[in-house]
Amino acid sequence: MKDHTVLCNAAYKQRKRNPGVTETAEIENRSHSLIIDSGWREVWNTALAFIKRFH
Repeated sequence: MKDHTVLCNAAYKQRKRNPGVTETAEIENRSHSLIIDSGWREVWNTALAFIKRFH
């Protein structure tokens, strides 16, 4: 398990008690620099789909 996965899971556990919707999405082969790495559109589309579902 990579460090960012552990951090993401810990953040999820903290936030899942909030009244708002909390989800995680596993996107393979992404680093900490999500928006400047190749493949950033997949990350963006995943986030945008979440926003559209709950806005």
